[in-house]
Amino acid sequence: MNFSSKNAYYPYNDWINGNDLGISSNSNRLTYISRSWYKNMPNIFYYPWFWLAISLTEITIATFLLIRKKIKIKNIVSFFLVCISGISYVVLLFFIVPAPDFRYAYYLVVSTILSLFLLIKETYNFKTKKR
Repeated sequence: MNFSSKNAYYPYNDWINGNDLGISSNSNRLTYISRSWYKNMPNIFYYPWFWLAISLTEITIATFLLIRKKIKIKNIVSFFLVCISGISYVVLLFFIVPAPDFRYAYYLVVSTILSLFLLIKETYNFKTKKR
Protein backbone atom coordinates (compact mmCIF):
# COMPACT_ATOMS: atom_id res chain seq x y z
CA MET A 1 0.00 0.00 0.00
CA ASN A 2 1.38 3.41 -0.94
CA PHE A 3 0.66 5.83 1.91
CA SER A 4 2.16 8.82 0.12
CA SER A 5 -0.74 8.89 -2.35
CA LYS A 6 -3.36 8.99 0.43
CA ASN A 7 -4.85 12.25 1.64
CA ALA A 8 -4.40 13.29 5.24
CA TYR A 9 -7.13 12.46 7.72
CA TYR A 10 -8.73 15.55 9.20
CA PRO A 11 -10.59 15.35 12.51
CA TYR A 12 -13.75 16.98 11.15
CA ASN A 13 -16.48 16.41 8.60
CA ASP A 14 -18.65 19.27 7.43
CA TRP A 15 -21.01 17.35 5.19
CA ILE A 16 -23.06 14.16 4.98
CA ASN A 17 -22.89 12.27 1.72
CA GLY A 18 -26.17 10.95 0.33
CA ASN A 19 -27.02 7.46 1.56
CA ASP A 20 -29.78 4.84 1.37
CA LEU A 21 -31.68 6.43 4.24
CA GLY A 22 -32.08 9.70 2.36
CA ILE A 23 -29.94 11.63 4.84
CA SER A 24 -27.66 14.23 3.31
CA SER A 25 -26.52 17.76 3.98
CA ASN A 26 -27.27 20.74 1.84
CA SER A 27 -24.30 22.79 0.74
CA ASN A 28 -24.20 26.55 0.92
CA ARG A 29 -21.56 29.18 0.18
CA LEU A 30 -20.01 28.89 3.66
CA THR A 31 -19.71 25.13 3.26
CA TYR A 32 -17.95 25.52 -0.08
CA ILE A 33 -15.55 28.08 1.37
CA SER A 34 -14.71 25.87 4.34
CA ARG A 35 -14.23 22.81 2.12
CA SER A 36 -11.87 24.71 -0.17
CA TRP A 37 -9.91 25.90 2.89
CA TYR A 38 -9.62 22.34 4.22
CA LYS A 39 -8.47 20.99 0.87
CA ASN A 40 -5.92 23.75 0.38
CA MET A 41 -4.77 23.99 3.98
CA PRO A 42 -1.28 22.61 4.34
CA ASN A 43 -0.97 19.37 6.25
CA ILE A 44 1.94 20.86 8.19
CA PHE A 45 -0.43 21.87 11.01
CA TYR A 46 -1.00 18.19 11.75
CA TYR A 47 2.65 17.29 12.34
CA PRO A 48 3.94 17.40 15.93
CA TRP A 49 7.39 18.58 14.86
CA PHE A 50 5.82 21.79 13.50
CA TRP A 51 4.42 22.68 16.92
CA LEU A 52 7.65 21.61 18.61
CA ALA A 53 9.58 23.98 16.34
CA ILE A 54 7.22 26.83 17.23
CA SER A 55 7.66 26.10 20.95
CA LEU A 56 11.42 26.09 20.66
CA THR A 57 11.29 29.35 18.70
CA GLU A 58 9.14 30.90 21.43
CA ILE A 59 11.63 29.86 24.10
CA THR A 60 14.49 31.28 22.04
CA ILE A 61 12.69 34.62 21.66
CA ALA A 62 11.79 34.76 25.36
CA THR A 63 15.37 33.94 26.37
CA PHE A 64 16.65 36.66 24.05
CA LEU A 65 14.22 39.16 25.59
CA LEU A 66 15.34 38.14 29.08
CA ILE A 67 19.00 38.58 28.20
CA ARG A 68 18.29 42.01 26.69
CA LYS A 69 16.29 42.87 29.85
CA LYS A 70 13.15 43.74 27.92
CA ILE A 71 11.04 41.63 30.29
CA LYS A 72 11.50 40.48 33.87
CA ILE A 73 11.80 36.84 34.85
CA LYS A 74 9.02 37.08 37.45
CA ASN A 75 6.60 38.25 34.74
CA ILE A 76 7.41 35.44 32.33
CA VAL A 77 7.69 32.42 34.62
CA SER A 78 4.21 31.23 33.63
CA PHE A 79 5.23 31.30 29.97
CA PHE A 80 8.27 29.13 30.61
CA LEU A 81 6.31 26.65 32.71
CA VAL A 82 3.59 26.20 30.10
CA CYS A 83 5.98 26.01 27.14
CA ILE A 84 8.46 23.65 28.80
CA SER A 85 5.64 21.37 29.98
CA GLY A 86 4.50 20.90 26.36
CA ILE A 87 8.04 20.25 25.15
CA SER A 88 8.79 17.79 27.95
CA TYR A 89 5.53 15.95 27.21
CA VAL A 90 6.55 15.42 23.59
CA VAL A 91 10.13 14.51 24.50
CA LEU A 92 8.90 11.83 26.90
CA LEU A 93 6.49 10.48 24.29
CA PHE A 94 9.36 10.27 21.80
CA PHE A 95 10.72 7.30 23.73
CA ILE A 96 7.35 5.63 24.31
CA VAL A 97 5.24 6.12 21.18
CA PRO A 98 6.29 4.15 18.08
CA ALA A 99 5.07 6.72 15.51
CA PRO A 100 4.61 10.49 15.43
CA ASP A 101 0.85 10.89 15.56
CA PHE A 102 -1.11 14.10 15.93
CA ARG A 103 -3.39 12.71 18.61
CA TYR A 104 -0.40 12.57 20.96
CA ALA A 105 0.45 16.21 20.25
CA TYR A 106 -2.80 17.85 21.39
CA TYR A 107 -1.24 19.06 24.63
CA LEU A 108 1.76 20.40 22.76
CA VAL A 109 -0.54 22.38 20.46
CA VAL A 110 -2.53 23.80 23.36
CA SER A 111 0.58 24.67 25.37
CA THR A 112 2.24 26.27 22.34
CA ILE A 113 -0.74 28.50 21.61
CA LEU A 114 -1.23 29.39 25.29
CA SER A 115 2.46 30.18 25.75
CA LEU A 116 2.38 32.32 22.62
CA PHE A 117 -0.41 34.41 24.12
CA LEU A 118 1.48 34.66 27.42
CA LEU A 119 4.63 35.79 25.63
CA ILE A 120 2.74 38.42 23.63
CA LYS A 121 1.02 39.65 26.78
CA GLU A 122 4.27 40.07 28.68
CA THR A 123 6.18 41.49 25.73
CA TYR A 124 3.70 44.25 25.06
CA ASN A 125 2.82 44.77 28.75
CA PHE A 126 -0.92 44.45 28.42
CA LYS A 127 -2.49 45.63 31.64
CA THR A 128 -4.97 43.40 33.39
CA LYS A 129 -7.47 44.64 35.93
CA LYS A 130 -6.82 43.55 39.47
CA ARG A 131 -9.71 43.60 41.90
